Amino acid sequence: VVTSSSTAGGSSAYTGKYAKEINKASSTHGVDANLIAAIIKAESSFNKNAKSSAGAQGLMQLMPSTAKELGVKDAFNAEQNIMGGTKYIAQQIAKFGGDIKKALYAYNAGAGNVTKIVESSANYWKGAKNYANKIMSDFEASGGVVAGKPISGWGGTVTSGFGNRVHPITGKYTMHDGIDIKGNKGDRL
Repeated sequence: VVTSSSTAGGSSAYTGKYAKEINKASSTHGVDANLIAAIIKAESSFNKNAKSSAGAQGLMQLMPSTAKELGVKDAFNAEQNIMGGTKYIAQQIAKFGGDIKKALYAYNAGAGNVTKIVESSANYWKGAKNYANKIMSDFEASGGVVAGKPISGWGGTVTSGFGNRVHPITGKYTMHDGIDIKGNKGDRL
């Protein structure tokens, strides 16, 4: 489950464009509203009438066959598109064991290409890699982190999430592909 740092174990309320639809989809499918908004920003720049040259449609750029499988009757209807796209990213997150970056690769390039993307050199699959990195960066900038359900009795804190950051040792600006957790010695995670 993707959650926001603002509410442990739950999704943050999004207040931007299409907030009603995004927050409803977030609540229904357990995906942080800010991640949904970051995907919409990357896919269509919040243009509900967007259509790609490949035929993807609407805010979350659903291909007609995918939209049909997700129960979306009108891909240009904001609520249907957001609900369908959120259902799809939730399925990909589950399929890839909670790995948001792999789920975003699947959303962008198809689930069958994820292994190819992960195993490729830096010169290959740049579009899918840049897509996932941009969304993760926007998601983190909005306060989002990847977290599981709250752990009863654990008092640790998440000290960093996914996204671009200054590496604490090298001082270089890099993509961080995990979360850092601070707790006491002997604490169970």
